[in-house]
Amino acid sequence: MLQSPFGSVDKRVMDIFVVLNAIHIDGHAFDPLFSDGDTALSRTVRKALSLAPGGRCFLFLPSRYVDVASGHLREKGLDAVVFVQRQQWDTDAFLQALDEAASSLPAPTEGSLQLFYHLYADAPLFDESLALRMLHNHEHYYATYSFADGYPRFIAPEIVSVSAIGQIRELYRSSRSSGKDVPLSDSILFDLIQKDINAFDIETEIAPDDLRLLRVDLAARGKERTLLLKHIIDAGGEVEPIPEILVRQPALLRTVPAFIYVQIHSACPQRCSWCPYPKAPSKAIDRSESMSPEALASILDQVLELSEEAVIGLSLWGEPALHPDIQAMVGEVISRPGLSAMIETSGIGWNLSVLDAIATLETATERIEWVVSLDAFELETYRRFRGEGMEEALATVRALAERFPGHVRVQAVRTKENEAELEQFYRFWKKQNVEVIIQKYDNFAGALEELKVTDLSPVVRFPCWHLKRDLHIFLDGSVPLCKEIIPGSESIQQGTLLGNVFEEPLKDIWKRGEERYLAHTRQEWGYPCEGCDEYYTFNF
Repeated sequence: MLQSPFGSVDKRVMDIFVVLNAIHIDGHAFDPLFSDGDTALSRTVRKALSLAPGGRCFLFLPSRYVDVASGHLREKGLDAVVFVQRQQWDTDAFLQALDEAASSLPAPTEGSLQLFYHLYADAPLFDESLALRMLHNHEHYYATYSFADGYPRFIAPEIVSVSAIGQIRELYRSSRSSGKDVPLSDSILFDLIQKDINAFDIETEIAPDDLRLLRVDLAARGKERTLLLKHIIDAGGEVEPIPEILVRQPALLRTVPAFIYVQIHSACPQRCSWCPYPKAPSKAIDRSESMSPEALASILDQVLELSEEAVIGLSLWGEPALHPDIQAMVGEVISRPGLSAMIETSGIGWNLSVLDAIATLETATERIEWVVSLDAFELETYRRFRGEGMEEALATVRALAERFPGHVRVQAVRTKENEAELEQFYRFWKKQNVEVIIQKYDNFAGALEELKVTDLSPVVRFPCWHLKRDLHIFLDGSVPLCKEIIPGSESIQQGTLLGNVFEEPLKDIWKRGEERYLAHTRQEWGYPCEGCDEYYTFNF
């Protein structure tokens, strides 16, 4: 009998195997994270084997990791794992592998229950007691699929009855036949089940405190997430409930920047009514100053040293289309593994030959995201908001959609002045198969008139997302506290510059920003944060 605080689970009537999903692991799965030398992978396997009667533990992983993983686990005395490898994993291969793993179970007998835990091989802090509680409820309530909601990601397993595998595969085949593929993501089982959710008996384990807003991911993937995992482990994550640690020590959540917004050109062809940049006393918007590709390259090299992976926005202030060598600037970003580019543009000033040249850059069609700011559906509203140029902006959207399919979005800032036409704006662009962003209005900490339609801010304020994971860099290399600081404006006189990336290491500047973030954890806001409500918005 397998004992748990929630009653006994009888191995004689319950056939269980464990699937450890390592399909999306990277090298950080092999980093030592624990005081005994265990890595994310070895600790996860060690814990998973305790859940697998008879050692039925299957490790799904890409073929390129088999040698290093097998040697690593053998060295740790953890070789009682069945390796299931594929050169290339996709949803069909994953579901087929589940079927094959299920075939290792003995033939079902009357009254027996056959099921499997689905865990992630680089997520070593999954809660074993939570897993056993979910198992008890899965059996007690005759569930076919059990999952947890409101917990940090990867702290809980999924539990699936073997009898449901055929149903899930059929849902995938049906989706494929209708022309809708379901990509192999970390939520693949739920993504498929929700296509016919009423066909399954589902048991949900609800967290006592909903921590989804923290967006905590407990997998050792990439430097940002691996550092967070290490912080939690060092704070007692194996002996204390992780949700309690996160609530008590919110400073652990700030690791390395994930979104870097760089100003590469000063001028802009439009004077948008909701933008504070044209009103800055320096009048930099009227000058034509540019950052060189070499200067950007020096920034990017420091970003990679600090973060390993990041999104680089090339549109902090000014119009990127006006940069005299925009192709080279984009190329500097996407030529570096781990970095991707985000280009927010008015759609004014682009030459089709330049767009063609950017599209021919290696990986350009996968690693550049475009956002065209339109703000209106009607011509008169556009002119009132942005001035002339709507026809050119619309032509740019079409040109981008042709060259970068699936990576182009149109954007409208939601205000009292355009609220009436936003539904029409949304419906029109969705019919064109272009994604739509309806952006919250920002008055830049009181620098602009308040035009937001409604207040969507949380009831209880929490530390700013942008201080936690964003960095902004002006044309001259100055790094402001956040995006609410406008170059050449009075806001810079308030001690809101953290340093200059051309004069000192980026890692030191990032560290300097920690002081304000820690103040936020104490509910101390300061200038300009006290007058800002952008803290809950998030850059993906």
